[in-house]
Amino acid sequence: KIVGGYSSALPWGNEDYDFWLKLLEVGVKYHKLTGEHVFYRSKKQSMMKTGAPYVKEEHAMMRTRHVSLYHPAKLLRDHRLVMGMATQTSHRLLYLQTKATVSTMDKAYGRFWLALSLMHRGHLKAALREFQAVERVEELAWQPALYVALCTCQLKGRADSAPLLAELAVKHPQLKRTQEFHRYNTNCRASVAWPSPAPRLDTAGSGAGDRRVASALGGVA
Repeated sequence: KIVGGYSSALPWGNEDYDFWLKLLEVGVKYHKLTGEHVFYRSKKQSMMKTGAPYVKEEHAMMRTRHVSLYHPAKLLRDHRLVMGMATQTSHRLLYLQTKATVSTMDKAYGRFWLALSLMHRGHLKAALREFQAVERVEELAWQPALYVALCTCQLKGRADSAPLLAELAVKHPQLKRTQEFHRYNTNCRASVAWPSPAPRLDTAGSGAGDRRVASALGGVA
């Protein structure tokens, strides 16, 4: 009840893993039991098997939901994995955005992940709108604000993004000390040079998929 039960934010399931992380965040004590205590039914067709090829990007998404448990340097690396999400994953996230049973909070996470993908694929205006839409979601902490600053850097230049990056550095000193933040800040001063994300798992039809994501989230930039 304290952590709100299972979440529907993740595209391929893993609700139980995410639930345990939520318990850790609120300080629940745990003890590992030895031996076997449960049975698991495996089916030929299941969400777990369908999502198996995308487990790395989904685990990266999951960690961005638990900012207090992970160092900013780790989360920044996870953002790069999310940027390279497969088209199938982005379609799943878009589907979850349409479901009435998915909470507003869970949809906010999905919008953040989709915005990371949009940003990497050059839809900067659409990505900026989505980052700004979830920037004040407390659970996402500093993450959307960082990418608001980086999109602003590319769209408007250093003069507009510098105050945003400076504010982040003051509010989140642990983030400021990461090599990735330093590189972003330096690149924004000189020229735009973004790190390469992990290669996406599929390439066929990716352009059409990117346009569909941007359109569904408010227009192609």
